Amino acid sequence: MTNTYESLAASDDHDPAYRRAVSALAQGLLLPPSSKRANQTQRESGQTGERTYDWAALATENVTERLAEFQEDEIISGLLTRGLDLKEHARDIERQLRTAEADHLENYYQQQHQLRELDTQVHSCVDILDHMEGLLSGFQTKLGNINQEIRELQDQSVSMSVRLRNRVQVETQLERAIDGLVVSPGLIRQICDGEVDHTYLAPVAELDRKMRFVRHQGSRPHGTIRALDDVGPELERLRLVASAKIRHLLLAKIKALRQPGGSSLPSVQRNFLIPYQTLNHFLIERHPEAAQELRDNYIHVARVCYADHFERYSRGLHKLHAPAVERLDLLGQDESSKLGGLFGGSRPTLRDRKLVFSLGERANVLTASGAPVPPQQLLATAAAASGSTGSTAGASEDRIEKLPFESLFLSYNQALVDDATQEYEFELKFFVSETARQRLTGSDIAKAIFEHVFDPACHNGLVFTRQFVENTFDALGVLLCIRINQQLANELQRRRVPVLEGYINATNMLLWPRFQAIVSLHIDSIRKVCAGNRPRLTRNDVHPHFVSRRYAEFVASLLTLNQAQETNIVDQSLRRLRNELESMFVRISEGFNDRGITLIFLINNYDLIVTILNENGFESGSEEEVDYFTQCKATCVAEYVEEQLDTYFGYLKAFVGRMETQGDTPGGGMDTEAEPFEAVVADFNANFRNSLANINAAVIRNFSNFKNGTTILHSVLGQLILYYNRFYQMFERRFSKKPSAGGQARRPAQWPVGIQNVMVEIKKYKSNF
Repeated sequence: MTNTYESLAASDDHDPAYRRAVSALAQGLLLPPSSKRANQTQRESGQTGERTYDWAALATENVTERLAEFQEDEIISGLLTRGLDLKEHARDIERQLRTAEADHLENYYQQQHQLRELDTQVHSCVDILDHMEGLLSGFQTKLGNINQEIRELQDQSVSMSVRLRNRVQVETQLERAIDGLVVSPGLIRQICDGEVDHTYLAPVAELDRKMRFVRHQGSRPHGTIRALDDVGPELERLRLVASAKIRHLLLAKIKALRQPGGSSLPSVQRNFLIPYQTLNHFLIERHPEAAQELRDNYIHVARVCYADHFERYSRGLHKLHAPAVERLDLLGQDESSKLGGLFGGSRPTLRDRKLVFSLGERANVLTASGAPVPPQQLLATAAAASGSTGSTAGASEDRIEKLPFESLFLSYNQALVDDATQEYEFELKFFVSETARQRLTGSDIAKAIFEHVFDPACHNGLVFTRQFVENTFDALGVLLCIRINQQLANELQRRRVPVLEGYINATNMLLWPRFQAIVSLHIDSIRKVCAGNRPRLTRNDVHPHFVSRRYAEFVASLLTLNQAQETNIVDQSLRRLRNELESMFVRISEGFNDRGITLIFLINNYDLIVTILNENGFESGSEEEVDYFTQCKATCVAEYVEEQLDTYFGYLKAFVGRMETQGDTPGGGMDTEAEPFEAVVADFNANFRNSLANINAAVIRNFSNFKNGTTILHSVLGQLILYYNRFYQMFERRFSKKPSAGGQARRPAQWPVGIQNVMVEIKKYKSNF
């Protein structure tokens, strides 16, 4: 093995440090780090003796791995790098260890006195800690005893709390039982001898509470209290006495309403019955027979009061009625047919003829500005008019402001809804006890009482509406009433008052059929326009027909009332009216001699209808009616423009159309024939200024609406420019081409007026409107 290390050391393939390490291994002076750790462990375990190494094992180990392991040690690697002798270095370390050991022993010997004192102090501290341990053990024992005492006190406290709670519960139940069973002399005296006023409420409430307790105790399955046998009869006697006194008082107050000059029903309800509602609740729960009698008397009295009130109110409203529309105020009714009488006298003229077919301010009745007439003010006015006699009666009636029916309808039904709301709320408070409210039957009870009370008033309202509906021809007034009726129904829903549904529906059943009947009358009147032998109409009859204006105003009013709540009935009525109006236009157009007059007539009528609809806020794209008549007008205007051009520039249109049909190509007619061009040029140059003047005069004469006339004139002149521009281009192409071989170019006898010159002439007429 030694030979192996020596051969490695003698090799020239390694550096000097490597060779020195191998040499040290060969001499047995250098061990691997693992062997060093084994020797260190041997010394720590107390083993001594000569160090021995297993050279055979070392020989079998991989020399390269051992050398790599030595090179990783920093100290050995540093020594080998500096070229130091490892054996000498080991002897130096050994000497240093012996010196350090000797120094340590000497220092220990010199410090032995201090070490003895430290040992004495340590023993003293141990004694002190033993004493503290004893004290703490005793304290822990005492704390354990105190903790046990606390647990015992806590258990006692819980037990006392349970006993206290049980005693409180028993005391409460016993107090409730005593309070429910004991009838004090003071309670008996107050019930039997006390006056029935606001001080009577507390004794009655106490009596009711005792009776509830007795009833509850008597129904318990665990047996009853013996005292109930004694207190039950006494409570029964007090119940009868209290019921009799309450019945007498409430009946007296209710029957007093029948006397003339007495308090009004709302005043009695507000000032007396509502404050004493608990007394009636006592009757409902404790004496149903007396409560039923009281309820029947109230229903009878209130029924008469409301019936009389609304009957007088409706009579007063009739005196304020000013018919806005009469039988002859139909869309197709001619004004001349309204003259009557033996001497040709006419009927009296209404103050405001605008109310016949247009809404005007009548629509304010649907808003806050159209507030209803207060019943007190109206009845006072009606009484003043009724009290006048002789010559003062007519003057008094003239001073009274007359109103259309929708205002009177609103006044009556608004008062009906307000009184119904007040009455329902009163009945819900006065005739429905707390027990009934808890059973969710309170509203049913109040509705049943309300129907009995308000049936005459509702019937009178239907009669009031029927009297107007049967004799009216005012479709707008009827539709306004329908909208008012719907608003009142919505108001009842907002107030959460579930009454008057039947009345609202019955009113609608009166109004809708009449509205449809009146619309049918309007349609029949339009159908009769120019019926039979129709005379031929002249050019002076091209202005808008009177039916068109009425129709436009009427349709605008219907659309306005149909905006908030669209209904199919109104939409169907509008389509029926529009179809009949178109039929009327067709019948009238048959009386004209030429198509131009017909177009002028239709344009004027369509323009008037669209204008009136636009003035009422209805634009194209938002309403079907506006879109329809706008399209009809546009179609007629386009045809009228072509008709005017045919009249004054027909030769130009015909020539351009013929040339465009033949095709402007070489070899066509335009290449060889110049006479047609020259004829058109001669005619146009000579007459176009007069033709423009005639067109302008015809538009001014035939269209009274300046804005509409301007639009039509611009359309005619614009279309003329388009035709003339096409002709001018044809002319230039025809006469600017080179002649064929051997031919001679022919120049036109006359050149057409330039387009700019024509535009100058046209601009003279664009500002006439």
